Amino acid sequence: MQNIQCSLPRDDLIRITNIFYSTVPAGTEITFAMTNMILDIDRRMKTEPWVLTTYTNDGYLIDRNSDDLFFFFPCNPPCQSCDPSDPNKCNSCNFLTDSTILYENRCYSSCPNGLYYKNGDCVSCDKKCKTCSEDNPLLCLSCDRDSEYPFL
Repeated sequence: MQNIQCSLPRDDLIRITNIFYSTVPAGTEITFAMTNMILDIDRRMKTEPWVLTTYTNDGYLIDRNSDDLFFFFPCNPPCQSCDPSDPNKCNSCNFLTDSTILYENRCYSSCPNGLYYKNGDCVSCDKKCKTCSEDNPLLCLSCDRDSEYPFL
């Protein structure tokens, strides 16, 4: 597969052309995936029934199939990509969400307690801090009440 072309002639139609450059035998099961789709993850997603139609290069109809066609979203939001065995174990975060910081296979809007954000990573604060200043990880902004240092 190469040189796949995608066009949007109408709001409800995605046209993908030039996928196959060789003959595909009749009865062959074909799987294709769409990646980097922009999805509205704030709403429940339900794909409407859709149709796969194939044409000759001259524009003549070859086949039309609407049975058992659906989009499968393997990762749970806010994951962009995930472990194939666990849809909640993120490998990357969806940049369209508020949770774009990846830490220990989870996506966060800010680093978890005891960590601060620096150069794209969550880095440990001083062990006395529950939260700390990004400019100075020794400067506690809050303390863990259950630790041996419960007060600022």
